[in-house]
Amino acid sequence: MLRCNIITRFKPIEAIELRAQELMRLSFKYHDALHLSFAEVGDADVFLTTDDRLLRKAKQYQNISQIKVENPTIWLMNILQIEEKADENDGN
Repeated sequence: MLRCNIITRFKPIEAIELRAQELMRLSFKYHDALHLSFAEVGDADVFLTTDDRLLRKAKQYQNISQIKVENPTIWLMNILQIEEKADENDGN
């Protein structure tokens, strides 16, 4: 039983490493590729970063990305606009 638990624990690590290698082949830097891979394997809805270089690279490959990559300020402004519109619609 313990052996099954250990194997189960390592599968996500393998998935993260494989995805990071894929991203590095697309010229993502090592740590950026790892951060994105962790977010993808963890089923995050969005990856927020202020790193303009990473944002540009992620936008360039958004068709193969499994996660949305956004600037936190822009992301928050968009969320607040959506909520404001929803509140206006609820009031009508």
